[in-house]
Amino acid sequence: MARNWKPRDTVPNISNDAEKKRRLKSYIHLPEVDKFSSVKKKLDSLGSKYGIKKLDKLAAVKSEQDKDIQDNLKLVKSKALSEYVGKIYKRVYSFWKTPLGAVKKSATVSFTIFSKGNISDPIIRKSTGDRNLDSIAVTAVLDSAPFSPIPDALNRPNLKINIVFKYVPEKT
Repeated sequence: MARNWKPRDTVPNISNDAEKKRRLKSYIHLPEVDKFSSVKKKLDSLGSKYGIKKLDKLAAVKSEQDKDIQDNLKLVKSKALSEYVGKIYKRVYSFWKTPLGAVKKSATVSFTIFSKGNISDPIIRKSTGDRNLDSIAVTAVLDSAPFSPIPDALNRPNLKINIVFKYVPEKT
């Protein structure tokens, strides 16, 4: 048994944006909010002559407070970054084994830490010229992974890290 199906015209096609808004308001009852009502009341209580000066002073104080907040956020991010990178260095260096009798050289290893603490493949940025020493540095990074997740305070998806491994011969 086949039925003749037709879409119902329950919602008329409204092309006028103003009409759409009017109809939407009839379904949703939100109170009208005046964003500046408190400021207007303050101005009325002070009088227009003094109110403008007072408003300018309030705006100056507000901008100083906003600047202080931004400075504090930068400080918090800087501190969080410093602590996180310090933990990374400490963990990597704990896995690093310096061979006895190594000559005075250094290697720089670069890698990216992703938000969950996993890393990209480490790359030798500056080689010691000795494959064994370079391999020891890369192995230290690989063995120390995964790291703790990047702190939310840093608000970044990944972090590029460069670690310098200095090989200093032991004194005999």
